[in-house]
Amino acid sequence: MKKLIAIIAVLLLPFAVFPQHLTNDTISNVERMLNQKGVMLKKEVGDVIRRKVETIKSPGSCKYDILLITDLESGIKTGGLRITAYHSYMVGNSLKNDEYIAYLDPDEITACVTFMKKVSDEYLNTTPDKYTELVYKTSDGFKIVCFYDLKDKNPMWKVVLYTKDYLNKSLVLIDKDDLPVLISDFEEAAKSIKAATGQ
Repeated sequence: MKKLIAIIAVLLLPFAVFPQHLTNDTISNVERMLNQKGVMLKKEVGDVIRRKVETIKSPGSCKYDILLITDLESGIKTGGLRITAYHSYMVGNSLKNDEYIAYLDPDEITACVTFMKKVSDEYLNTTPDKYTELVYKTSDGFKIVCFYDLKDKNPMWKVVLYTKDYLNKSLVLIDKDDLPVLISDFEEAAKSIKAATGQ
């Protein structure tokens, strides 16, 4: 019996370790710092850079702002972009709002800007002859998707943002004409974060 329990424990050990490994490797530095236990943190949220508001129908609205975190014991500073998607829906006569948050580190913001510039410069003025999709995704599930669907009544490029790539409720439609504004805002955010954290 003891041998059987020992064998089962050995077999299950990789499954216990693997999720922990995944958790540590698939979150941003900002989120990792926020998830620490037993530390004293100072959190500073910058003014909302921009807020896109839709109707209560899906897709919802989103806002993005700068988040700076300081470990009060070590003095170490970390910063990133906090992107919040709002999903509004009716329950009976009451309006409910859910929030889905993603955090982008400065290097992820820069990579996202590179992706959006490429999309804007090389694709948005094209008319593909088949369904085409372009995707930028971070390790913890933030995603921007640009797609062109020939089955649409009036085919055109569409841009959607997910703060959680596995959850449709976190989807926000971005006007493709707003992409240059998003690029500019993200670039400014990356500069501000690097200046504030001394990177």
